[in-house]
Amino acid sequence: MQRINKDYIYELIKNLAEKSKTDLDELEKYADENNVPIVTKEVANFLRLIIKLKKPRKILEFGTAIGYSGILMLNESKDAHLTTVEINEDMFHIAKENFKQYGFSKNVKQILDDGKIAVDYLNEKFDIIFIDSDKGHYKDYFVRVINLLEKDGIIILDNVLYKGMVACEDLVPKSHRTIANNMRDFLEYVCDKDEFISSVLPLGDGIMLVMRK
Repeated sequence: MQRINKDYIYELIKNLAEKSKTDLDELEKYADENNVPIVTKEVANFLRLIIKLKKPRKILEFGTAIGYSGILMLNESKDAHLTTVEINEDMFHIAKENFKQYGFSKNVKQILDDGKIAVDYLNEKFDIIFIDSDKGHYKDYFVRVINLLEKDGIIILDNVLYKGMVACEDLVPKSHRTIANNMRDFLEYVCDKDEFISSVLPLGDGIMLVMRK
C-alpha cells in the first residue's frame, strides 16, 4: 500500500497509536489473519477521541465488516445506539456474534443491505455518521446522508486519500482510476460547499470530518 505520510512519520504515528489499548485484540487478530479491512490503529484512536468529545446518542455506520469500528465507538459511549449497514452476509453474521460477545446486542441495529439502498429507508437523525464503505460512491452517500445528520452532527469518512492516489495521478493504475477520480471529485464537492466545514487528515488512509456551519 502507498503510504500517505513519509515512512518515518508513519512509523512514529503508528508506534504511538500502538501504545493505546482498545481491548479489541481478538478482533484485530481475526482481521489480520483473515484479510478483513478494519480501521488502522491511528484512525481507531481518532474515532475514540471524537466519540468521547461528541458523546453521541445515535451513530450510523456504513461498512460493518466484523463490527470492529462499531464496537470501538460503543466502548467509548456505552449508552449510544448504533445503526450499522453491511452488504456482505458472512460479515453481517460474524459482526452479530461479535456485538453479542462484547455486550452490545441491545445497542445495535444491524441492516443487511447495500448502503446506497438502505440510506433511502432510514428515517431518523444521527449525531455521528461514519462512512467506511464503497470508496467510489462517497459522494452518493454524502448527498443523501446529510439529511439524516443532526444539526450539530459530524460525518466521518475513512480512506478518503485512497492509498495516496487522490493526491497524485502518477500513483493511479488503470484499475483504480474510476475510484480515485470519484474520490477526488467528492472531496472537491464538499470543500466547495459553503454550508460545510471540513478537514482532511492524513491518518491511516486519510480521514475526513464534515460539519454544517
